[in-house]
Amino acid sequence: MKKLIVIGVLIFCGYKLYQLTPKSEEAGPLDGDGNPVLQVFVGPNCGKYCDDVEGLLVSRNVEYQLIDVSTPEGEKYNIRQYPYTRLGKRNVMGNANMQIISMLAESYGDSVLTPAERIATRDHFDADGNPVVVLYGTKWCQYCARERAYLAENGVRYLDVDVEISSTGKFSYNALKGNGYPLVYVGYRRFEGYMEQEILNAVANM
Repeated sequence: MKKLIVIGVLIFCGYKLYQLTPKSEEAGPLDGDGNPVLQVFVGPNCGKYCDDVEGLLVSRNVEYQLIDVSTPEGEKYNIRQYPYTRLGKRNVMGNANMQIISMLAESYGDSVLTPAERIATRDHFDADGNPVVVLYGTKWCQYCARERAYLAENGVRYLDVDVEISSTGKFSYNALKGNGYPLVYVGYRRFEGYMEQEILNAVANM
């Protein structure tokens, strides 16, 4: 009986957490021209994490709507984890700056990128400007090998960049602040670590 009660409590807590977690498919608001509005949700005791996100957006010269979830106006969004940055259907939880930059570049283009980031992402698009898949990795990385095999099995063409052999690849990896392998880009969209369906979904929407 005690086990059933514990299981019931866990299910209830899981459901409440699901309710309070922003969903990736929930699109944010649009402006008068039909473009998505960049929103940043902050709250009590956020401190450096929220400051980091705001500082990044200011440095990239993009306009954003700041929403304090502890205010009556902010409470209606039902967001309990912050900082939370949303642009259209894309969202980033926490101060994952490179993910935020990826999200910004998808909407605003390379105007939000630094000169080094612009150079690094040139190979992420073909001559016609269409996004391509780029995998930054090494020969010894087992997850890179699994990612390569998975992409090949699913018929995904990709640019394989060994950052220990290619000086250009190493420059791009560092410019994009890679901190693990594999690092995969589909155009401007960034995927850190071994991922499967997420990359295929991005490829399907290329």
